[in-house]
Amino acid sequence: MTLTTRLVKSLHNRATPAAMRVRGLARRMLMPGVIRGGRGLCVGTNVALMIYGDLEIGEGVTLSDGCSLQVGPRARLVLGDHVFVGRHSVLAAAELIEIGSGTLVAEHCTIRDQNHQLEPEERSREVNAITEPVHIAPSVWIGAGVRVLKGASIGEGSVIAANAVVTGEIPARVIAGGIPARVFRPISESKQPCELRVDSRKRASSAGLAVIDAPDKR
Repeated sequence: MTLTTRLVKSLHNRATPAAMRVRGLARRMLMPGVIRGGRGLCVGTNVALMIYGDLEIGEGVTLSDGCSLQVGPRARLVLGDHVFVGRHSVLAAAELIEIGSGTLVAEHCTIRDQNHQLEPEERSREVNAITEPVHIAPSVWIGAGVRVLKGASIGEGSVIAANAVVTGEIPARVIAGGIPARVFRPISESKQPCELRVDSRKRASSAGLAVIDAPDKR
């Protein structure tokens, strides 16, 4: 790699966060009364905001490229401080979705609080979706491709493995995954997130959770 190429890439990488902050400021200015809060908001390219209800955004939130926020009439979507929403993720609120401060949502995730009728006859006449609030506590890590469905609740500090489907309650400070998501084990106070291990490699593989062994400290 030539020095010129390295310089161009470095300048591009340095400019990207600044451009995201500018887009965030522009969205707030162009949507007064629609976005509540949002100081330091960073917005990627091709971010879709379809807001008919209440959208509350904390400080330092990041909406990455291609993600979509949808808030229906009389619905509410709340993003706490420093929430990160990954590329091409969808947040769709028909009643209430709350995401606590410091939560990380990876790419290609879906978080929604509504569902359709199961019976085809009822679905064809459907006017309002079936809804139930979704609550995600602070400091949760939601892996790539996770689906969080209506009525789900995730406790503080928990980790949801990639491609899991969360339909119920996940307690605080655990590792969970699978379809439907179930608890694998508690998070040890002595391990960092990058050193997560699951006792059964079969479980980890089925949930898409990478197992990284911590190096020996000698």
